Amino acid sequence: MEKSSCPACKSQASKIVYVLSSEALITGYWRENYVADISRLFDWRKPSIFFNKCRQCELLWFNDAPVGDPDFYEELQKFPWYYPSNKAEYSFAAQRIPDGSSVLEVGCGSGQFASHIPRCSYRGLEFNQKAVFAAQEQGLDVVIRDLENEADHRPDSYDVVCHFQVLEHVPYPFEFMQACARLLRPGGILIVAVPAEDSFLSLVENGWLNLPPHHLTRWTDRALQSIFRTVGVDPVELWHEPVSLREKDWHQRTITKAGLMDFWGAKPSVLTSRWGRIADRILPRLPAFLHRASFRRGIRRYPQALRGHTVCVIGHKS
Repeated sequence: MEKSSCPACKSQASKIVYVLSSEALITGYWRENYVADISRLFDWRKPSIFFNKCRQCELLWFNDAPVGDPDFYEELQKFPWYYPSNKAEYSFAAQRIPDGSSVLEVGCGSGQFASHIPRCSYRGLEFNQKAVFAAQEQGLDVVIRDLENEADHRPDSYDVVCHFQVLEHVPYPFEFMQACARLLRPGGILIVAVPAEDSFLSLVENGWLNLPPHHLTRWTDRALQSIFRTVGVDPVELWHEPVSLREKDWHQRTITKAGLMDFWGAKPSVLTSRWGRIADRILPRLPAFLHRASFRRGIRRYPQALRGHTVCVIGHKS
């Protein structure tokens, strides 16, 4: 089995948690629901993808995983939910940014966050051409530019650097975060929001949007705070999003299923396990009192599951 150094802290101390079949990813849920063909993204010399966990910083990552290309994200952008105009972390982050700050948002989409900080100087970096055009039509300073290139040309230039739901897509998170830190002035603020592994998301089986080629890493609280320190930024605040109304049913089903599996001595897996398939068949027919009992059992077993989708960390550059 194949191991690799942690892409966040570079530690060699890791363990393999799960082995995925490339074929299962190609022919499974992606083709059925989201993107017609992702086979072009895979290296056929590597039929297996290893899901690893760092013993030092607790990052979870898919080793040698395929990375989504512009066409992949172009197809996902057709779904109206893919680029929501208002994320819970936007309001949280905006309250921490002083008026008059120079702000760089990395992976900014069409620049929705800019409307939350109208008294700041805003610049965005984005690779999706349609998103860039949409932002520029609103008069926003959004450009197609590589982050490393921006860091080379504008080091120590911004009061705030932020990115929301971006880091989990990046194949080299240490280098990415290091470039973000380079762009900050001393004392500047780094704001990062990612899907929270210390939440109910860690219990979701077949969470295809949390798998390659979409998500390449999964971030525990410890891993996210660790990478801040590794790149010279002191994490000063960590916030978990409450469960939102749009994910309430999904959240409850996930915890109830995990509680039912726990009764059988089983745990949720990356892809649906045998016990997970049995639970999926049983849950719709489960009496209400057993639903409630399974939900309570799931919460007792996995108390972190009460948290919502997103975690956000704020740090100050030394």
